Amino acid sequence: MIILGLLLACKPGPGGGMDTAPMQRALAALLGDEAKVTVTVSKPKPDKQDSVIYSRLTVVIHGWETDAGTLTGATITIKDIRARTSGKPRILGIKAAEFSAYISGQDLLEAVKLAGRPVEALHLNKGRITASGTIDFGIGYPFPYTITGRPGVDAGTLITVKPDTVSLIGVKFKKSFRSKAAGFVNPLLDIEGFDVSYSDAEPHEKSVGREFRAKIASAKVSDGKLKLTGKFVR
Repeated sequence: MIILGLLLACKPGPGGGMDTAPMQRALAALLGDEAKVTVTVSKPKPDKQDSVIYSRLTVVIHGWETDAGTLTGATITIKDIRARTSGKPRILGIKAAEFSAYISGQDLLEAVKLAGRPVEALHLNKGRITASGTIDFGIGYPFPYTITGRPGVDAGTLITVKPDTVSLIGVKFKKSFRSKAAGFVNPLLDIEGFDVSYSDAEPHEKSVGREFRAKIASAKVSDGKLKLTGKFVR
């Protein structure tokens, strides 16, 4: 995980804390010109011989630009990081890594379009997503549609709409057909496309293990945003 690799470059700062400025600059350079990054790291405590434990590393990011769109905001928290700081620095392990993130309606619409979904307008309101646009069934005439429903999570990475209502040219589908009818917009988004969670293990991270990937535990609409929570898994 690239964040863990950058942690090894942090040096003690004034007052016994860690100087995270180089880490913030490196992350900002990786995450896009508009990204704003704040990093806080707990003071390391001695562990076993030649190793220390950082009880918490928190990274707060706004405006995370990716090829799949912009993640409006995210907070990544990594707990109990064990590291060897003498000789060749190495991350030895972590206890847990969690995240919370949110996407504004405008950023979500842009990401959905980049994903190739036929969505022309999208609204986040009263806990639900409303997507609308036109769909061409191959007969040369586009049909307007509207889908409204709460967000769902599939396979830990896919954001879907669980439809309450689906209408095509103003005609509403019966409940038994809604899920199938919503298939041309579902899944709305694959969070893995944002590349927000993992990178191939760096040489100094081989002892930590393989890739870290984001696994979404919950998705909800609140305050005009799509909000996600989850954890990183290997």
